[in-house]
Amino acid sequence: MPYHIHIESCKPDDALLREAAQAVIRGGIIIYPTETVYGIGALYSHDQALIRVFSCKGRDTSKPILLLIRDFNDLDMIAADVSEKALCLARACWPGPVTLLFKAAPNLSR
Repeated sequence: MPYHIHIESCKPDDALLREAAQAVIRGGIIIYPTETVYGIGALYSHDQALIRVFSCKGRDTSKPILLLIRDFNDLDMIAADVSEKALCLARACWPGPVTLLFKAAPNLSR
């Protein structure tokens, strides 16, 4: 059954953050603000949740979606062929509104 958890960005409640994280781990999807738009997201390793994200967005599954990560230390899990220049840029600019594109690691869901 769908449910809504509202988290105040200026004063996030730890219990609500944990509840939202558990929902995502179980395959739930989330709506979250970015610097410019709202995103629809799910756990990148949960195939059924990813299918729901594509469905919600009305997006063709042959078109990739963005993958947001916590920081540059997570690149190894999701990206292939990360150059030293890209790593330097990530270290200098993240967290922040800088987008870097990488070839997906072979272990990621298609």
